[in-house]
Amino acid sequence: MGGKRRHQAPYPERLGGDLTKQIGIFNPQYKAARRVTFLIDKEGKVVEMQKDREAIDPSSVVTSCERRKLKG
Repeated sequence: MGGKRRHQAPYPERLGGDLTKQIGIFNPQYKAARRVTFLIDKEGKVVEMQKDREAIDPSSVVTSCERRKLKG
């Protein structure tokens, strides 16, 4: 996947352990962030977060997106 990234957010892997510890995704065993999928609404609020094995398969986040879209 080439091209520019659309999002300019400070991704946790770029900021080191401090941010990942603050938001609860730091894995001390590997000294790195855990695998995480965030669902962020239009206002920038995190409305769902999946960690570890749940984050590997994004289907439940996709379902959440579809439900939110139907609501409004």
